Amino acid sequence: MDDKRLRRCLPLKILAHFLMFGSFAVMIAAVIYVCLYVEIYFGMDRNADENRENSYFVSNLFFDDYMSATNLLLSTIHEWNDQNIYNDLEEMEAWRSYYMDGYANFQYAIYNKEGGLIMESPNYSVTPESVSSQTDTEGARIYYYSMDISGLNLYPVEETSSSMQSGGAIVKNGSNFIHSQSFLFGNENLGDKIGYIFVYVPETLVMGDSFYMHFQICQTFENVRYIVFFGAVAAAVIFVVCLIYTILAAGWKPADDQIHLMWFDKIYTEIALAIMFCVFFLFVIAVILFVGWTMDGRSVGDIVTSGVLAIPAYMAAMFCVYSLARRGKTHNFISQSLIFKLFHGFYKVIYQGMINNNLMRKYISVILGLGIADFILMMLAFWGNSFFFFIVVTVIYCCEFIYVGRKLMAIQDIAKGASEIASGHLEYKIDTKDMGSGVFLEFANNINNIGQGLNRAVDESVKSERMKADLITNVSHDIKTPLTSIINYVDLLKRLNITHEPEREYIDILDSKSQRLKMLIEDLVEASRASSGNITLECDTIDFNELVMQVAGTYVEKYSQRQLTLVTRSHQEPILIWADGRRMYRVLDNLFNNAFKYAMTGSRVYVDLYEDEDSVCFIMKNISQEPLNITADELTQRFVRGDASRTTEGSGLGLSIAESLVQLHGGTFKIYLDGDLFKATIVMPAVHGTDNDGEAEEPSLS
Repeated sequence: MDDKRLRRCLPLKILAHFLMFGSFAVMIAAVIYVCLYVEIYFGMDRNADENRENSYFVSNLFFDDYMSATNLLLSTIHEWNDQNIYNDLEEMEAWRSYYMDGYANFQYAIYNKEGGLIMESPNYSVTPESVSSQTDTEGARIYYYSMDISGLNLYPVEETSSSMQSGGAIVKNGSNFIHSQSFLFGNENLGDKIGYIFVYVPETLVMGDSFYMHFQICQTFENVRYIVFFGAVAAAVIFVVCLIYTILAAGWKPADDQIHLMWFDKIYTEIALAIMFCVFFLFVIAVILFVGWTMDGRSVGDIVTSGVLAIPAYMAAMFCVYSLARRGKTHNFISQSLIFKLFHGFYKVIYQGMINNNLMRKYISVILGLGIADFILMMLAFWGNSFFFFIVVTVIYCCEFIYVGRKLMAIQDIAKGASEIASGHLEYKIDTKDMGSGVFLEFANNINNIGQGLNRAVDESVKSERMKADLITNVSHDIKTPLTSIINYVDLLKRLNITHEPEREYIDILDSKSQRLKMLIEDLVEASRASSGNITLECDTIDFNELVMQVAGTYVEKYSQRQLTLVTRSHQEPILIWADGRRMYRVLDNLFNNAFKYAMTGSRVYVDLYEDEDSVCFIMKNISQEPLNITADELTQRFVRGDASRTTEGSGLGLSIAESLVQLHGGTFKIYLDGDLFKATIVMPAVHGTDNDGEAEEPSLS
């Protein structure tokens, strides 16, 4: 498959977009994983523990769990001190159970200042003696808290003094410190009864508290870190490849071989860039909200909302990227720029206008001159602080106002004159007596001359049409005199009862051709008179439905000669129009005769007539015998026929005469061609009301 087919392949584009969206979602998930991973282990010494299965014990999650559990343990001791219940073990156990039963893996032992055991968590098995004699705490996490540690040497002093003296916690694995942190509550007063506290967290955790849950989370993070890494890399590669392909394919469609721009690509580049910046900004905000709310443990609704917001933001951002690609391919990134258009406009006005346009040169010179003069006068009036300068500036402004006003009035008069001449008032003249001299006067005189030229052209055209009509009338009259004699002599020959067959055939041919020539001359005169409007209409109210049925009845037998079926729709009530009955009969006769000559043998001719509120519409349709390789407008021109071979009889004037006669009646005559379908329509003004004498009112033919 070549490059062009790849760019125009719609299924491939859809697949690329789906892959892009899926790979983008994978990359977002990888970002969330990295952010959570950093948050869990930020600030911790990950190199101190080579065993990745115990990574939880060097994470912020473990530190937070230890802080929370120790806080609750201290809260228990505060309750003991406040209640002063050291002699009531049941009450002490109740408070301990209230605070500490939620931590199954947090084991502790509380000693008094004499070293005696006050209380310990269930299944606690570590004693001060075992800790002080212990050289390796592998398999356990031991923490120590004390207000007074004098005399106790649980760890070597040089290794533990800084944190233990302040009251803190130490995690030791062999000879390496994994975690050492002082706590805010390290110097709190635990009362006279409490000496020191041991905390024990086993390395093998049991279910039932946050220690175990966060341990499982850390294990999961450790197990999937390579999957996330390689998945993110693969997703990034897929995203980049699909992005490059979709950018190359942007604007291409399967139908053709050109770039198609969308509505967004046609607005100014600066506006498009501003919209794109806002879209990308919203997209980044949506992604940050999605990542942040996911990390903060927000509700599922908040996370879904941010994700749903990120989807349209992503689609809008991609739409903007593809818009930039389409602009680059059509090279309109700069040409569609508003700044470019402004500079280009200044260039055309200042450079080209100053060089090639006398009016523009004067206009720019006047504007610049007035601007400089105004600036100088305003500075003088401001610095001089004189009433005289104020008067001078006022006079100058008045003169400028009058000058500009006169020019604007001249432009208005010129525009009005051009509008009047364009609307057909060719005799209209622009008044130039107050225009002075210069370009505006020249412009007004040219427009007046245009009006005079058009008026002369119209007069010449009218004169030419009149001469043509007179010529046709005179020539037709001169031809009809000998033609009448020919027809009469042919009629005399037919009465001689000539029996010889060839001679009779000759006489019949002379008779048919002379009659056809007579009809052609009559049509020519009729067409000339109709087109020039030189016909007097004798209009009256007629029933158009009855007239159509009358003409159709005369053609039923004639149509049967060519096996044409006439299909008409009759109306019970009359359909009235204001028209000359004889002329409208000629119009309908021409249409029916046209269908007889040019309709396909054995086909149907449809005639329909209907009336709406203000008009009456006549429609005739038939299938043409020959292909119609001309336009509908050409069919109404003189001497244009439907058959180019001209094998049928006809002058090519019938439809032209029909159109002219209908227009004289104030109606419209239209022809529609659709393949071999010929359709003619006549629309005439309808007659509804009656005058005081009970006769139909004459409609307006304007």
